[in-house]
Order: sequence, then C-alpha cells, then structure tokens
Amino acid sequence: FTVKNTTPFTISGYLGFFADLDVGRPSRDTGFLFSSLRCALMGAVDGSFTGYIGIQALSPTANISFIRNSLWFPISDSVKFSFLRGDLTFSPDTVSDWSVMLSSGPYTLNPGDSATFHIRLFYSTTPNCPVLTFSEENIVKLGSSKVEIYDISGRRVSKLKKKGVYFVREGRGFRKVILR
Repeated sequence: FTVKNTTPFTISGYLGFFADLDVGRPSRDTGFLFSSLRCALMGAVDGSFTGYIGIQALSPTANISFIRNSLWFPISDSVKFSFLRGDLTFSPDTVSDWSVMLSSGPYTLNPGDSATFHIRLFYSTTPNCPVLTFSEENIVKLGSSKVEIYDISGRRVSKLKKKGVYFVREGRGFRKVILR
C-alpha cells in the first residue's frame, strides 16, 4: 500500500499492518516468527486448519511481532505506536489467540511525498517462509559465490536489471528474487 501526504505540512511516522488471522479456532493459534526473512506464519494446533497463513514484508521493516490478544486488546493508539516503532516485539510462546503486525519506517513525508509498504499474504503447507526478497547488493554478493541467475522467462542472465523478477539456483532448487 502507498500513503501520500496530502497535507500542507511535513509529517513523520510509520506504515503498519495489523491482522488477527484467526486460523482455525482463534484460541488455538500458534505461530512462527522469522525476523530475518521479515515473515510471520500463523497456524492452528488442534487440526481445525491445515497449513499456515503467512505475512511477509517485501519492504524493509521497522518491526514484526505477534500480539497476544488477551493481553493487548482493545489496543490503544499509544500501544499501537510502540509496536510500529519496535519498542514492543513478541514471538508466540504458547497456544493462544494471536494477532500479528508488521511495520516499516520511520518516514518523513513532505507535502505531496509518498511512501510504499509492500506486504505479501500467502498460504504454506509447512512452517516455512517460501520466498525471500533481496536487495540488488545481496544478489551481487550471491553472484560472487557462483550461483546462477535466471530471468522470469528461464534464460540465464549475467547482469541484473534494476527491477524485475529473477530466480537464483541454489543446489537443486530455485529461489524467486524480486528487485524493486
């Protein structure tokens, strides 16, 4: 999503996404937090839902956290801001009714400026985040360690474009890479 400053003033803050996924029975949620992958997965331990719902930030994050609903809801604006800023961060430590949040920033937007936060929602059959995103610098580092890079049509490429979808060969498999 994109936020545009339509005021005549400079504003500062964070972009965030809060979700109460209620996978299966709400009180039986479990989850996995993969901070380095900017990803959280939510599942159910009682068999009421098979698989996991994932939320992954494709933009750099300020914070990614689980929120135990019984402790934090209803959630005040000041507590929301503490989560957005990264002052509060929790991993799921028990079976409970959980929500999840991701944030990006801080941003300072002059009048007319915009900021964009890309988020992916997905389903996974395993407790893994299947897709990673890398900056161009990380792709170049991967390239120096003898990986093969392919464009979206499957052709091997020797140079990366500034933007696009690529696939990096890792062992016998491929990892999708998005340059924005």
